[in-house]
Amino acid sequence: MDKIQVGIVGTGIYLPKDIMTAREISKATKGVWSEPAVIDKLGIIQKTIPSKDPKKDGTQEMGALAALDALKNTGIDPLEIDVILSITEEWKEYPLTTSALYIQDRIGALNAWGIDVQNRCCTTVSAMKMAKDMLVADDEINVVMVVGGYRNGDFVDYADKDMSMMFNLGAGGGAIILKKNYGKNSLLGSHIIADGSLSRTAGVAIGGICNPITPANVDEAKKSLRLLDPV
Repeated sequence: MDKIQVGIVGTGIYLPKDIMTAREISKATKGVWSEPAVIDKLGIIQKTIPSKDPKKDGTQEMGALAALDALKNTGIDPLEIDVILSITEEWKEYPLTTSALYIQDRIGALNAWGIDVQNRCCTTVSAMKMAKDMLVADDEINVVMVVGGYRNGDFVDYADKDMSMMFNLGAGGGAIILKKNYGKNSLLGSHIIADGSLSRTAGVAIGGICNPITPANVDEAKKSLRLLDPV
């Protein structure tokens, strides 16, 4: 049997119109970071931020808009898509809803099934590996879309100097379409390693089972991305 090749057909993107500049980030840190330091040390000149209208730049919706852009750029019929691997973040319009299925319905990919993949900054890499493995292993899968939206920057507390490595978190959506035996743009391979001992080093401190939102902490919860277990 000939070796199965998996290629990237094309991509799509969605970026909100609103931006936050290095000067605005500096101001939000209350002088801890100067504008030149934000630019030179953190590498941020400006970043996209979501509209205040959650329906316009919701996490799932931004993923759907990126998916539509990918379909436009590639000429792929949404009915050709067999699987949608959603890399949409957990911070989304409504908790416990399946982002892959929202996007499936939104773009008209009626023949596709989908699942949500969560691995923070490694989600896209993980989903690409999963997509290739599925395309190689399953005769019934020929086209996979990896797609998602992101706006975890909502949780950044710019007054927390320990979280400066998160100041770059912005907002947007991206999509990648992969096809079996496409013939070019080959996904050659991947290898993933993990260290579970760091799984709770950073995260949103308020809003989960261990520390639910209450009337007393509701304001803090909105900006509670923290180092939970500093290394």
